[in-house]
Amino acid sequence: MKVVAPLDPGLDVQAIRAVEQWRFEPGKIEGKPVRVAANVEVNFRLL
Repeated sequence: MKVVAPLDPGLDVQAIRAVEQWRFEPGKIEGKPVRVAANVEVNFRLL
């Protein structure tokens, strides 16, 4: 995993921590897992 558009080191770390907790079903071809690439946008709301 890598941050492609860093904002602030602290926010970047928190975004990575959040996404690392996500679980997903891998992409499959004919029922077999395959590698996939995904871009994920993480939005922050600062209060």
